[in-house]
Amino acid sequence: MSASVWFADTVHPLLLHGLQEAGFSCIEDYQSTPQVFPYKQVEGIVIRSRFILSADVISMFPALRWIARIGAG
Repeated sequence: MSASVWFADTVHPLLLHGLQEAGFSCIEDYQSTPQVFPYKQVEGIVIRSRFILSADVISMFPALRWIARIGAG
């Protein structure tokens, strides 16, 4: 089974395609909040700044191994 990644914000398509080519299952859900996001077993989260990834939020995802925070500046 491939690892899943939640794309919580839109990013450049190259990142999505690159992760898919590397074998990741990418879930594009730009509306859900962590509290209602149904797939708690994601290995990664890709986000810009839609919500704060506090310790409480991170603890909702027991399989989480990495976070990609996309931005500039």
